[in-house]
Amino acid sequence: MESTAQEINTEDLNLLNRSNSSVSHTSSLQQIVIHKQRDNKPLDGKRILVVEDNDLLRRLTATSLCKLGANVERSTNGEEALNQVCKALSDQKKEGDSKSLPYDYIFMDCEMPIMNGYEATRLIRIEEKQYDVHIPIIALTAHAMPEEASKSFDAGMDFHLTKPLQVDKLMDVIQSPHKQ
Repeated sequence: MESTAQEINTEDLNLLNRSNSSVSHTSSLQQIVIHKQRDNKPLDGKRILVVEDNDLLRRLTATSLCKLGANVERSTNGEEALNQVCKALSDQKKEGDSKSLPYDYIFMDCEMPIMNGYEATRLIRIEEKQYDVHIPIIALTAHAMPEEASKSFDAGMDFHLTKPLQVDKLMDVIQSPHKQ
């Protein structure tokens, strides 16, 4: 097995020792590791803003992120998201905390009414300069073509994911320091 033994504590080992003799130790160990992985919350404590005009997709994305441990706020369009980010940055500065991020990530739909995700991202980037911060913005779009990813990056987004959100792709992005 891989380095999963590091995740197993004394209680797990006691459970393994008490396991029924008809169940092999390997099987018990695998069950413990699977249980540990299910309980893993890789986004525990992360603050995420989900910006999506489609109610169903907004709820699905938020639910997926919450299951991974994130604290999620929602917004229905780019203008609303811009206002939320500006307010959060301003509030932090008033509290004397101008260098930390109000959101660990922003998941931004690209095509929305009122203000699209590209324009919202450009304006968020301008606002961030006043506070010397950079919030990672992840484009969420139905378009998988390379030119769509380029358009996202040109607007200032850090990553590009296609909808619906896939947890494995999300984890790749979160763990990557490079634009995707």
